[in-house]
Amino acid sequence: MPDIICSKCGKRRHVTPRAYRTNKSGNFFCSQKCSQEWYAEIAKSHRVTVKCHTCGKEITKIKSQAARNKTGRFYCPDCNYPGKITPKPERAVLA
Repeated sequence: MPDIICSKCGKRRHVTPRAYRTNKSGNFFCSQKCSQEWYAEIAKSHRVTVKCHTCGKEITKIKSQAARNKTGRFYCPDCNYPGKITPKPERAVLA
């Protein structure tokens, strides 16, 4: 059986030849915990902090979303965005 080194903590572990052969990412982990921690770190590195165009509050966006934004304006969930359609308020029913 091939030996692998955990991409997160560096521990050695045995894996089946099939698991080694079918791994597409090239990253191996000794446990689910190491896998989750490693992917969480990667996700954080793909984020960028931007300011809301309306209130100036800092919000985080994925780098690719920020790059795709043509106007350079970002809105927090509280401010939404100018063209958003808001639901109409419920009407009171007279009895």
